[in-house]
Amino acid sequence: EADQNAKQTEKNKILFEQYKKDVTELLDKYSKLAIKNNVAQTKEDSNIIISEIKELHKQITLQAKESEQKINNIKEEKFSIEDDNANNNKSNQAAIGIQTSLENLENKLLKITNIKKKINDCLTETETIEKQISSFSINNQDTELSSLKTFLESLKDQKKNIEDQKTELYNLDPEIKSIKNDVDHHKKNYEIGIIEKIKDTATTNKDELESIKTSIESTIQNVISSFNANDLEGIKINENVEKYNTEINDIYEEFIKSYNIMTDCLETVSKEPITYAQIKNTRITAQNELLKIIENKKKSNSYLDNVKIKEVDRIITHFKNKLDNVKDKFTSEYSNINKGFEDISKSIENVKTSTDENSLFDILKQTKNAYMGMIGKTYYSYKDEAENIFKNMVKLAHSLNIQIQNNSGINLFDNVNIAVLSSLSSETKDTLKFIPSPENEPEIYTKIRNSYDTLLDIFKKSRDTHKKEQDTLNIMNKNQHLYEKIHASNELKGALSDTKYKKEKILNDVKLVLHKFDELNQLTCDSQNYDTILELSNQNQIKTQIDNYEQEKRKFGMDFNVATVEEKLDNIIKSIEKLENGHHSSEKKDSNIQYNSQLNEMTELFNTEIKIIENKIIEKNSLIDKLTKMRKECLLFSYTTLVATLKSKVINYSEFITSATKFSKKYLEYINNRTDSLNDDIDELQTKYNLNQTKKHMVSNITHITNDKNNLIEKEKEATQTINNLTKLFKINFSNADANILYYNKLQITYFYSQLQKSIESIKQLYRKVRAFKLSNIYLINEKYSDISKQFDNILQLQKNKLTENLNNLKEIEQYVSDKKRIFLYTVNENTNFNTLKEVYDNIISRENKAHDIENVNNKESDNIMLYTDTITKLTEKIQDILNFVTTHENDNNIINQHIQDIDENDVSKIKEILKTTIQSFQQIQNKINEIKDQFYGNNNINSIIITISQNANYVKTLFSKDLTIENELTKIQNRLENIKNAAFENRSEQIAKYVNTIHNYVEQQFNKIENNPNQNEIDSTMENIRNYNNKSKVKLQQISNYKNEYASIITEITNLIALIKSKYGNNNVSYKFAIKHEKDAQNIFSDLNKSQNILTQSINKNNNSIEDLGYRKQGIHNNNNLHTINKHQEISQIKYPNNTYHNNTYHNDNDDAKYKNYHHSNSDKTGSSKTKSSGDSIKYAGAIAVGLVACYAIANFNKKDDTNEVDLENDEAFCHESESKYFERDDEVIEINMNEDY
Repeated sequence: EADQNAKQTEKNKILFEQYKKDVTELLDKYSKLAIKNNVAQTKEDSNIIISEIKELHKQITLQAKESEQKINNIKEEKFSIEDDNANNNKSNQAAIGIQTSLENLENKLLKITNIKKKINDCLTETETIEKQISSFSINNQDTELSSLKTFLESLKDQKKNIEDQKTELYNLDPEIKSIKNDVDHHKKNYEIGIIEKIKDTATTNKDELESIKTSIESTIQNVISSFNANDLEGIKINENVEKYNTEINDIYEEFIKSYNIMTDCLETVSKEPITYAQIKNTRITAQNELLKIIENKKKSNSYLDNVKIKEVDRIITHFKNKLDNVKDKFTSEYSNINKGFEDISKSIENVKTSTDENSLFDILKQTKNAYMGMIGKTYYSYKDEAENIFKNMVKLAHSLNIQIQNNSGINLFDNVNIAVLSSLSSETKDTLKFIPSPENEPEIYTKIRNSYDTLLDIFKKSRDTHKKEQDTLNIMNKNQHLYEKIHASNELKGALSDTKYKKEKILNDVKLVLHKFDELNQLTCDSQNYDTILELSNQNQIKTQIDNYEQEKRKFGMDFNVATVEEKLDNIIKSIEKLENGHHSSEKKDSNIQYNSQLNEMTELFNTEIKIIENKIIEKNSLIDKLTKMRKECLLFSYTTLVATLKSKVINYSEFITSATKFSKKYLEYINNRTDSLNDDIDELQTKYNLNQTKKHMVSNITHITNDKNNLIEKEKEATQTINNLTKLFKINFSNADANILYYNKLQITYFYSQLQKSIESIKQLYRKVRAFKLSNIYLINEKYSDISKQFDNILQLQKNKLTENLNNLKEIEQYVSDKKRIFLYTVNENTNFNTLKEVYDNIISRENKAHDIENVNNKESDNIMLYTDTITKLTEKIQDILNFVTTHENDNNIINQHIQDIDENDVSKIKEILKTTIQSFQQIQNKINEIKDQFYGNNNINSIIITISQNANYVKTLFSKDLTIENELTKIQNRLENIKNAAFENRSEQIAKYVNTIHNYVEQQFNKIENNPNQNEIDSTMENIRNYNNKSKVKLQQISNYKNEYASIITEITNLIALIKSKYGNNNVSYKFAIKHEKDAQNIFSDLNKSQNILTQSINKNNNSIEDLGYRKQGIHNNNNLHTINKHQEISQIKYPNNTYHNNTYHNDNDDAKYKNYHHSNSDKTGSSKTKSSGDSIKYAGAIAVGLVACYAIANFNKKDDTNEVDLENDEAFCHESESKYFERDDEVIEINMNEDY
């Protein structure tokens, strides 16, 4: 009994071990099932989050695109226009506001770009995780679950990040809308500012037009103001006033229509609500109306000028008609006088051979009377009247700013007489030159030209008349000489005739002397005023000579006249006539002697008186000769003094003209160049720095200054021509010149000198204008550069703000990277899993990239600083160049300063000061640039932070690269293991056992079939099939050998990797544990492949035996078929249940001769079967216990996971390791569990 108990106890122990083993296997399978379900659920959760992330990414991308489109639409809207009216305070402020808003939009656009980058990074990370999840194998569920949970947490983080980006993006939308509203508001103000400026311009034009409207009559009065009543006799002054007022009112009405529309425009835009488009259209309407207003204003100005021109033309026409009438009268009298002179000439011609004293005397008397009658005519007055009329015409032309010059360059205004004298002395025909000179000569020019020709004709004919007068006088003198010769031969004919003759002769001599004196008396020594020309000493000398000349003239006396002389002589002649009458009536004989004595006495008295008169005549002639000589000497002295003085003055004036013209051209050229340079600077700055606030510089008063320049050139030509004329006069040899020639040459010199002075004055005025233009434009150019300096100051402030923000961000990044570095080191030391390290590493790299982005921005700003410095230096040099130009040319103008002494140097001083101020402002900007350089780039402030960040990041990269190398190797090995596991799955021992069982089941069936119905063909077919199975098995053997080689290679790599990990981190590292696990997996699978190799080898050997057996059967070698059948059943049964077959090494029976003899049925088999059935009943109870244990284990395990939300990696590893080891170590059996059937 004790033995039985002991046996039963041993049996129970065996059964318990078996139950324990079965329960362990069940627990293992249930654990795997639970992990599989958990893996599936985790995968499903991960896929849901991945889908949500992708959907969020799609939504955010669409929203970002919409936001970017909104921003780009706002940015693309053009609001500024090229219009001077846009330069007003409201529009300028609006433009600044728009620019600020656009800069804010740029910031929003950068934020959107950053959001897009972040969500793309999230999507990329998510897709990477998705690929890793999809690549997990179902045969490594414990590792997969841990990784899946890590990925799930990472996906949750990515989802949170992308949701945060979505919130940030959606928060930008109202900000963009707000900025758009601001832009719209500023755009409205920009347009309204233009409209208001246009309205102000229109109001100014309205005031000016109303002033013009009331200026018609005053314009006409200004035209006639310089004339007296006699000049305007026969002219209706206000004849066309009503017509002019009507026409100017029509222009005014058109103007008011546009002005009222513009007023309505301003009222329209002042009302709310109103859209920007409506305001813009209103502004366009206002601009169009302004163009009409300006056009009407130009019309009014032009009309007023036309009124003046029409009135001038009307009066000039009147004067021309008046001049033509004078010419007609003059021509008539001219013809009569010429006829009288011809008659005198003919009369004298008829008696030039006569010896008849009486006829000669009669002709002499007749011709003298005729001559005296002709020279008393009024034809000289016609000449003066014609000259006065033409002077009035020149005055009218001058009122229209028309200058008239003759061929000699003499300006006819106030110098008509000089011009006419110059023309008369010229052999060429004198023509007029009009300044300005239009292409098509107007009618008024033709009228003046024709009137000038009329005046010249009158003067020429007057000169001809004067010449004929002199010629006639000479003929008469010849006739008188003839008469005197005959009279001398006939004086014995009678004393009376002699005395009468002497009387007439002496009276003629007296008249001739008086006539000569009268002519001389009309001529002055020098009546010119030389105060502004000659030195005082020269003036005094000329004055002394003039005083001496005038004193000598006064010696001529008032008692010497024709009436007194004639009266004295007539008294004597009357006595002689009385004596003659008494003598003829006397009858006394001795009366002849008495009468002869008396006659002699009277004749002597007469002759004495004649002698006295002749002496006086001689005295007066001597005085006249002396006066003539004194006048010539005076004229010669004044002429030579004038020439000597004016030569140096003309040279000085020539230098002044050259200098003034040169500097004026230089000033204009410099202003144009500076303006072009400034505008180039503005274009360049707008392109580089978007400085749209500074408008281009338009040269002020360019039309006027161009006219002034042209006038200056004309004045220079006039002055040069005048200087040339003076130079010609200076070169004339005047030592032997006639006094009158000296006089007229001196008149021309003084005239040309006065004209030169007028030209000089004009050049001075024009130079002053050009100089004022230069200074005013330099002032405006400086203002533009000053504006640029202010805008640069704003740019620097924005740059400083940006750099300050970047510096603060870098400091934050530096602190963040430093903190993360410490966390990374702690994580490495604590052997945290790789994903935690990677998360820290990714955060550091992300911040490092952000730091490099900031570094790129800062480098760009550093480049900008260099550009700013270069730009500021160039701009400063340009302002300094302007300052140098002003200073140098003001100092170099000594010649000009000698002539223009009333220049206000304060203007130059002010310009210099504002230029210096602008230079200081640019220097201050340069100082700010240097401050920014020192603050942000000095001492490597920013660079040192970036270097620190890079050093910390590189340190982390170095550490992480080691872990990453190990991790990559582990991942690579794990992937290779998974790939080989999957590839070698069909060659694992469990699958090979199934495959071998299938073969042997087929062999058993065929043997049964052949046993029951022997058939040679069936035997052949079976033998062929078994051979095919063997060939296939040999192929599998080769595959198994290849896989073993692969695993041997992997095991070597793992061993080396384990040595590397252990050398770096020891054996308490996560990577080390994973490597150990991979090594055990590889070794287990290698062992299992050995097992598969053995199974296939045994199967091939067994099949060879079966083929051999079938061959024996075919040849009838075997005799005991029943025994063979029993033994065969036993063998097949053992093959079907390899737990006994393989364990007992049935396939390794080397005794081939006895293998068919040893198959038999025994009682022990039956006993075994009975035991097996009894064991089956016991297993059912054990199964129930196992189900309970498995359930309890699963619940406990899952509760633990729910509480901690973590998997104990080491315990799970141990469990999986142990299970897999047990799985691969069960060489003695293969258990098939049908969960539905058994449990």
